[in-house]
Parts: sequence; C-alpha cells; structure tokens
Amino acid sequence: MTATAGDTVSPQRRGRSWERGRGSRRPPLLLLVPSLAAAGVALMPLWYLAARALDQGWGYVVAEVAQARTLTLIRRSLMLAAAVTCLCMLIGTSAAWLVVRTDLPLRRLWHVLLTLPLAVPSYVSAYLWLSWRRSIAGFAGAVLVLTLASYPYVYLPVTAALRRLDPAQEEVARALGHGSARVFLRVTLRQVLPAVSAGAL
Repeated sequence: MTATAGDTVSPQRRGRSWERGRGSRRPPLLLLVPSLAAAGVALMPLWYLAARALDQGWGYVVAEVAQARTLTLIRRSLMLAAAVTCLCMLIGTSAAWLVVRTDLPLRRLWHVLLTLPLAVPSYVSAYLWLSWRRSIAGFAGAVLVLTLASYPYVYLPVTAALRRLDPAQEEVARALGHGSARVFLRVTLRQVLPAVSAGAL
C-alpha cells in the first residue's frame, strides 16, 4: 500500500494543528461559573472600598494617597511583600530539593513538618512569636513570621514539580563533570521555575 502526497502530514503541521485545537478549547461551563462566582465574592471588598473612596471624588483619593504617612505605608508594604516573597522562594525551593533529591533521613516526616505552617493562621503565628519574644515586633519580625507562615506555598508546587522531573538529565549533567550546585542551577531550577513562580504569586 503506497501513501500519496495528500496522505502524508509533516510533524510540524501535525503539531501546529494540535496546538490550534488545544487553544480553541473552551473551559467547561460547570467550572467557569463557580470560578467567576468565587472571583466576584473575593473582589467584593475591594469594590466596596473603591466605591466608598470615590464618593468624595478623585481629588480626595489623590490627596489621601499623596500624604506622607500613606506613601510610607505603601512603601513598607511593597518592601515587606518583596522580602517575604524572595525568602519564601529561597526556603521553599531549597526544602523541596532536600526532601526530593537528597538522601535526607525520615523524608516523609520532614515533608509533613514542612507543610505544617499551612495549618496555623498567620495571625496565630504572629501572636505566638510575640508572646515568646517581644523584640520580634517590627519590620524584621513581620518578615520572619510571614515567611515562616507562607513558604509552603512555594514548597508544595516545587515538590510536585521535582517528583515529575526525569532525574536522568541531572545524572547526565553530573557525568559531564558538573557539580551539584551547577546541576541544580542549570538543569533542575530551570525546569521547576514555573512552579516556583506559581508559588511566589
């Protein structure tokens, strides 16, 4: 049986047609409606605050935001968010690599212990830390408490991503003479970067 020119499809065309088909898929209505409803409920407080703030006009809003105290609070909040996010990425990724990619003893126990902060609300953690040591109050204390309460958001997706990776690529890199740190930075980290970014968000 011979194939004609019209019967053969190149891999490039097949890949493009699959991508078009994949991109044209619509989300199922059963998932879309609850998702939009949940997003609407989450945005209701912001909508209420915006409506109340604009009751007195844009001039009032600009005047309030331009105050020195407000600008200081905004700056400190942005610094706090940036510091906590960077530390969570560092701690969560390192902990995931230790649990999944090393011969750490009692790895299952460590996995459970590293996810425990999710079971404790951040305000409870802050109260416990302040009860133990009053000097933790302030910017550094807020960074410490929020980091210890939030790093599992990076740890869990990175752990899942590492378990899906093929370790053969890392073994090939080591066979080529690369050290553990270089293999982690050039091979492993590049592949789990989407999971790190998702957890950081």
